[in-house]
Amino acid sequence: MKCSSVEDRIQEYASRMHRVMDYIEHHLDQEMRLDELAGIAHFSPYHFHRLFRAYTGETLGRFISRLRLQKAAGQLLHNPEKNITGIALDCGFGSSASFSRAFRDCFGMSASDWRRSANDIDSNLDQRLSKEREAASESICYSGIIQSIPVWKITMNRNMNQNLLTVEVRELPERHLAYVRHIGPYVGDETLFKRLFEQICLWAGARSLINGNSEFFAVYHDDPEITKDEKLRVSVGVTVPEGTRGDSKVSVMRLDGGRYAVAHCRIAKSGEFLSAWKALCGEWLPQSGFQPDDRLCFEQYLNDPEQDPEGIIVVDMCVPVKPL
Repeated sequence: MKCSSVEDRIQEYASRMHRVMDYIEHHLDQEMRLDELAGIAHFSPYHFHRLFRAYTGETLGRFISRLRLQKAAGQLLHNPEKNITGIALDCGFGSSASFSRAFRDCFGMSASDWRRSANDIDSNLDQRLSKEREAASESICYSGIIQSIPVWKITMNRNMNQNLLTVEVRELPERHLAYVRHIGPYVGDETLFKRLFEQICLWAGARSLINGNSEFFAVYHDDPEITKDEKLRVSVGVTVPEGTRGDSKVSVMRLDGGRYAVAHCRIAKSGEFLSAWKALCGEWLPQSGFQPDDRLCFEQYLNDPEQDPEGIIVVDMCVPVKPL
């Protein structure tokens, strides 16, 4: 691809790296060869490793290992009945011994200690859980059956203006998204998300890809309780037909379908996103009979807040789940 400016060339490099990162994310349980990943980026294996490190700040091997370890750390917390060796193999480690060494090097404790001390792992986690419990009422009520779908309601206190966060577990379709990606801190950064949505809408609109059926998403690739802020990844995208091709500015990804816990809520200010996520994951999930699986969490935006007289954001927060 011929790029006409320095900015275009930089964006072309980013787009190629994002394709590789997406591939790695979907194949963590498999062996990945350097020549295979270099081919996805359309670079020679000789140069790819160096280019990947320059873009991400990590070697290719360290990036893959970190994502595997983060996946394993999440499974240790959310799958208490699953043995550690099984988790290690599911996350792409060749043996429990290699996993144990890598886990201790990364988190400063053994996998079994991590599992036992889940509530004390990170002081930031404790602080956020405290805020979440202040944001939610003590009770979660089961509202009955609507079209054979169980519905739960969480009543939020003053921080959520007494709003109800309604949770349903339902099957969602697979989608294809054209997206732009940010790597780095993003929690509570309203300006960042506005800029990312403007970028993807300008790109898709210029190609007549936005219509009345378009859906808008923010997809979260990492757990902010485990991943350092500077390594966090978020992709902001719009649905596009399967087979749509990206370019130097925008890439295309598959958003997996399947069973999700979908929390429908109305957000008045950016700080309420964290409270709502904490109510969903910290209050609802442990009592629901479900546990998260390995697909990505995301938000689907259902309105344009700039067209709302109160600036309300109507959003579905989606967590992939499976039976406990």
